[in-house]
Amino acid sequence: IDSINLQYVVAGSSDGALYVWDFQSGAVIRKIVGAHLGPMSSMCVFMRSNTLHAISCGDAMEMYCWNCITGEKVKHFTGHRFGKINCTTILDPQQQNKQNNNLSLVTKQAKATKSSSPLLLFSGGEDKSIRVWDVITTSSITRLDGHDDQVTDVAAYYQSSSHLAAKVAHNTNGDSTTPSTVGAMVTTNVMIVSGSRDGIVRTWDLHSGTTTHVLAGHLAPICSISYVFGIYPTVISCSTDGVVKTWNSITGKPMRSWAY
Repeated sequence: IDSINLQYVVAGSSDGALYVWDFQSGAVIRKIVGAHLGPMSSMCVFMRSNTLHAISCGDAMEMYCWNCITGEKVKHFTGHRFGKINCTTILDPQQQNKQNNNLSLVTKQAKATKSSSPLLLFSGGEDKSIRVWDVITTSSITRLDGHDDQVTDVAAYYQSSSHLAAKVAHNTNGDSTTPSTVGAMVTTNVMIVSGSRDGIVRTWDLHSGTTTHVLAGHLAPICSISYVFGIYPTVISCSTDGVVKTWNSITGKPMRSWAY
């Protein structure tokens, strides 16, 4: 289930259908029957040209992009090597800019490199990998490998300028963080977090495609992950071991944990 600007609520169902509601009235705007042949495993939404779109995945190695107003399938993503896709998330510069001030750094980097901020899709699945996609072209930008079991959740965020400054200060090699691109797209400031059935949470550098931190401490598969901006940019993870943990995303060190 996902929502955007408290205008719409979109949900994928075990019957393979996609439902769109008007948030204020509660009326069903659209029901897309047969979106998938089996239960949906994940979905995310974004707005383009004042039109709501949803990306969904289910019982196959494919994802579909839907126009939620007309019910039309407008895009098709394929590239995972085998098994089901478990999780998806969208990194939308337009939407992120409304939620925090981190996009100012993206804009500066885009001008410096004469590139644009992309609309990125992230997916994780049973093939143990995270895929990064350009939503507009549907091309696979890169694949992130490192987990020993299937990926159960993925999150992606723009890092703030203060976060990047702290990372530079923490870097014992003294390397500076400078604008970089994948193709023509600014990616240095994009942080990716993934959780897996191997019980590990990983943070990733999108430009190099490498793991920046291995957050180990859970004793069972990861259920869900999130990221919180604050004094210390924080990763939050939840596991079937009955524990919620928080981690400093700059140092990779554990902060607090709660049993439930």
